[in-house]
Amino acid sequence: GKPISITSYAYVGEQSDPRTAIHAAFGSEGYPDDARRKLTDGRIGSRRHIDGRWVGWFDQKSIPAGDSGIPQPAITFDAGEETAIESIHVAYLVQHQLGIHAPERVVVSVSDDNSTFTEIARIDSFNDQWQAGSSAASNRGIPRRLAIRLSNIQARHVRLEFYNDQQWTFLSEVTFLPTHP
Repeated sequence: GKPISITSYAYVGEQSDPRTAIHAAFGSEGYPDDARRKLTDGRIGSRRHIDGRWVGWFDQKSIPAGDSGIPQPAITFDAGEETAIESIHVAYLVQHQLGIHAPERVVVSVSDDNSTFTEIARIDSFNDQWQAGSSAASNRGIPRRLAIRLSNIQARHVRLEFYNDQQWTFLSEVTFLPTHP
């Protein structure tokens, strides 16, 4: 079916905003989402993380080891009105040689007022497997998609909180599909 039209989305907290200093300190100014359109423009990134379609987040606690314990990123999507959502599809990238890993988990929460959110799902089934024989010299990753089934959830605002103990998380597209009667 035709995807739900997302009217806008916002990054929640400084750690989620691709424009903040956490990224500049690690040279990631090249993976921004200044216009707040990349994640819902219908264009999925290629195998190259530098194609301009990917948005990247660096977990600064991943070096030397550990996790910041906060979502990177947390994103709230606004459908404009209460909508019946059957599933959410997330496009992400895996490229271990560059420190880009699948998210370890995503927490899905919904809200009617964009203030009080209720958690409805925790998903940890992202595929972080790297293909044997892949060349580090190519700098080409593996674009993947994860479908999150929601069973006819009614919501206007959906917050996705991505957690990753590894260095980088790269997302390209988040698509919401409606429930069909």
